[in-house]
Amino acid sequence: MLERVSRRVTDLIKSIPGCAVLAIYVPRSGLFGEQRRSLHAIGHYERRQPTAEELAAVESTEAVGEAVRETADNLAHTLIGCVGNYLAARNITGRIVLDPRNKRVDEALVKAMEAVLPKTPVNAPLIPHLDAVVSLPPHRDMERLGDRLKIEVTDSSHQTHGLQVADFIAGDVRTFFEEVPELLTEATSDAPLVNKRVLFPQVFRKSELSNATLKKAQTPGKSALPLYRAALAKGLVSCFSINGQMRNIDLDDGSIYDMMD
Repeated sequence: MLERVSRRVTDLIKSIPGCAVLAIYVPRSGLFGEQRRSLHAIGHYERRQPTAEELAAVESTEAVGEAVRETADNLAHTLIGCVGNYLAARNITGRIVLDPRNKRVDEALVKAMEAVLPKTPVNAPLIPHLDAVVSLPPHRDMERLGDRLKIEVTDSSHQTHGLQVADFIAGDVRTFFEEVPELLTEATSDAPLVNKRVLFPQVFRKSELSNATLKKAQTPGKSALPLYRAALAKGLVSCFSINGQMRNIDLDDGSIYDMMD
C-alpha cells in the first residue's frame, strides 16, 4: 500500500506545473550541535575559546526548555528563509498554509513569522568563488519579503488535500534520512566553518558526497523521495548534520553546500 501511495503522490507532484518540494531535516543532535558550533564560531571571532560550562549548558534542562519555548521563533526564521528565497528566485508571490495544531502554538508561529517577514531581504546575490559561495553585506535599501508572502492557518489536513500531500512528504523526508544517514555525517568537521572573506561574506563552503552515498540517495527504498527528487527546489534537500552543520545537498551531482557558522 505504501508503495502504491508513494508512486501516486510522485505522479501527482510531477503533474503539477511549477510544483516544488522544499525539505529540511533536523535531528535532535543536529539542533544542539548547531548551538555548540555557534559558541565555537563566536569564540573564533572574539579570539577566545568557549568554556566547558558554556558548552555543557547547551543541552541542560534549562536550555532544552528554552528551545521548546523558542520553537515558534526558530521555525519562523527557517520557513521564511526557505520559502522567501524560493519566491524571490522565481519573482513570484505566495502564501504559507499552516496545518493547525492548537491555538496557542498556531498564534505564536504566525506572530513570529509576521515579525520576520519585513526584516528578510529578497534577492540577496549569491556569487560562486572557488570552493565557496559569497554574498554582499545586507543594507537598508535591500528589497524585503514584506507583502510578497502571506500566512494563513486553514482547516486541518483531514479536510485539505494539499496538506495531506505535505504530511506524506514530511514523513517521507524523515524516512529518507533514516535510510541514508550518511548525508548527516559525510564531509563534516567539528571545527567551526568561519568566514575569512572580509569584503564579500562567505555563505557556503562546498564539498561532495561519496559516489556510494550519492547512488544510495538516488535509489528508492522505503522512501519515495528519490522518485520525485526532480521536483526538489533547485534540486536540493536541506538538513542539519549530526554535529550541527547546516547544509544543502544536491541529489543530482552530490554537491554539498555547508552554511558558514
